[in-house]
Amino acid sequence: MSSPQLTLLYDGSCPICRWERRNLAAADKKGLLAFVDIQDPEFDPAYYGATMKQLMGRLHGIRVDGRVLVGLDTLVAAYRAVGWWWLSVPMSWLPKSVGGILYDAFAARRYIIARRFGHWFDDACPDGHCRRPRSASDE
Repeated sequence: MSSPQLTLLYDGSCPICRWERRNLAAADKKGLLAFVDIQDPEFDPAYYGATMKQLMGRLHGIRVDGRVLVGLDTLVAAYRAVGWWWLSVPMSWLPKSVGGILYDAFAARRYIIARRFGHWFDDACPDGHCRRPRSASDE
């Protein structure tokens, strides 16, 4: 197994994000991905040179060389790492502005989407209540 080449800073309070993390981890046969839950009480966004508001707004990825990926670029890199070319290629064909707008719209509404389509995510708000995510005001 290789050492992680990309660390994903994901929102562990988001059912969709947890579902995606599980799927990526299961597909990561080479160990190229690492995952950090930004909702962990021990997590410090300053370590990554970011704020909770920034990290809650979009998925962030840190490459082994220190380069930071944000939003759709992070997803494309993660999908390529696990061999999901069928997802990464169409995403990379989108003009940056269009892909960014679509990604940002989804990211901003991920909790609403999870509530509405929770049955697709096996642990989405199991008791009907999602736990409250850390926010910029919690810093």
